[in-house]
Amino acid sequence: MNTVWDLIIVGYGAAGMMAAANASNLRTLVLEKNTSAGKKVLISGKGQCNFTHDEPLKAFVEHYGAHKNFVKHALGKMTPEATRDWFNERGVESIVMENGKVFPKSLQAGDLVQVMLDEALDLGVKLNFKEAVTAIQHVQQTADGELLGGRFVVETTQNTYHTKNVLICTGGFTYAVTGSDGDGYKVAMQLGHTLETPRAALAPIYHAVEGLKALAGVSIPEATVVHVRAGRRLQILKGDLLFTHKGLSGPVILNNSRDFVAGDVLTLNFTTLSSEQLTQQMTNLVGSQGKGSIKTYLRQICFSKSMADQLYGMLKLDEQLTFAQMNKTQRQAIVKALTQMEVPIVQVGGRQIGMVTAGGVELSEVKAKTMSSNLIEGLYFAGEVLDIDGDTGGYNIQWAFSSGVAAVRDIQNKTEAL
Repeated sequence: MNTVWDLIIVGYGAAGMMAAANASNLRTLVLEKNTSAGKKVLISGKGQCNFTHDEPLKAFVEHYGAHKNFVKHALGKMTPEATRDWFNERGVESIVMENGKVFPKSLQAGDLVQVMLDEALDLGVKLNFKEAVTAIQHVQQTADGELLGGRFVVETTQNTYHTKNVLICTGGFTYAVTGSDGDGYKVAMQLGHTLETPRAALAPIYHAVEGLKALAGVSIPEATVVHVRAGRRLQILKGDLLFTHKGLSGPVILNNSRDFVAGDVLTLNFTTLSSEQLTQQMTNLVGSQGKGSIKTYLRQICFSKSMADQLYGMLKLDEQLTFAQMNKTQRQAIVKALTQMEVPIVQVGGRQIGMVTAGGVELSEVKAKTMSSNLIEGLYFAGEVLDIDGDTGGYNIQWAFSSGVAAVRDIQNKTEAL
């Protein structure tokens, strides 16, 4: 009879690597269709890998949108601080940047991958690369009636395996070049799980406002962005905004892209003033500085001179216009352009550019404390394959690490209890 594994991990990205590196006292097999480990981790942060964030757990969980109550359990089992300690104990020190992002001190993502790989091998984990899983069946007994106690039959392109537990760590469906092409969703559905429709997240948006494209490379720190759909204000967003050749990016866009759809409108403020404040200030200046230049004034209140000049050009106003010469229509146009610039979303960045996937295995079908399926005993999920996506800044890799560890610990506890 074939060997019955305690655990088969499907996928060897961030979640799978950390799970395998903590799978002590378990006969563990990893099945990975790629030729090597952690392809997505290796390219994250341009190869430097911002793998977590330096802040208290209570604040950390706020970076997962509506799913903060789900993630807090797994994150509590391997906290950001514990993650840094885990790597440090194995020779990979970390550094904290001014913005709180945590990187390996070497700024080499490969150091993280190598440590997890070495740890798994030291634990006796068997790693099979270039072997894709094609199907997983949950069986109660063999053909001859031998009870298997709820084991699984895992079919691959090369072999058939039997295991007591399966941990799906296949990632989402963005950055398919790294192997994340959504194949884990197919397996989950084969086993009866349902999906929250997958979509790209941590993605830029594209627009058709030509005048703004000239601002490519310019950023607004702590910008205020109002998200509008069908004329209704949905949310007011705060964060750094970056103008690109095709659209908008930066944390305030990336972190909220999960909620954007084509046709939505983003209203931008290029100043630190509200519409009312700017209107009042300009009205006051008509009397006190009537000969003052409007263009010079915009350069003073906008976040950069180039930004002010571009907006002024879009308004098609006379270069020498003064406050005394400005009429009410012109003032209203200036206020709207500076504090309520409407940018209709033509498209949200898709699968090839979104850094993570929103959507995935439905969370109501998974236990938050253990990552185990509510439908089938012995089935687990970790990382991006679940309907979890965090903000940019190390939150998604940390989630992958923590959820992988939470799953393995539950399997270990159940195995020891037998």
